[in-house]
Order: sequence, then C-alpha cells, then structure tokens
Amino acid sequence: MSLLELRKFVKEHQKTSLNDLKTHFKVDGEQIDAMMQIFVEKNQIKREELQSSCGCSCTSCHQNRDIIYYWNLL
Repeated sequence: MSLLELRKFVKEHQKTSLNDLKTHFKVDGEQIDAMMQIFVEKNQIKREELQSSCGCSCTSCHQNRDIIYYWNLL
C-alpha cells in the first residue's frame, strides 16, 4: 500500500473510515492513520474522530471510536 493508493481510495469514495481502510488494505490502523496525517496536513483530506457511548459511566467506551476521512473538496 502506498500513499497514492490511500489518497486514491479516499478520493474515489469521498468518505471512508479507518476500519474500512484497514479492511481494504489489510494494514494496521496506526500505520494508516500515520500515513493519512500527511494528507491532513496538506489539507487534502479531513479527519474526524467519532466516539460512541453506551450511555453509562463505564471506562470501556473509549474503545468504541472510529476515525472518518473525508476528501477535501477545495
């Protein structure tokens, strides 16, 4: 997987999650997120971290998060 492949995937889909990228490219999420940061810094891709909550005050909900990447339409 290259930076160009990542960029092309997000551009074609306009919106994708880190989980989708992990599944498609079969690569660790931390590695993908680090590579995507290059495009975020260039303002080509927007990154949004979403967290879902179970509604209680437990401490395990932080695991229910996903990162969404959006193609930045300049």
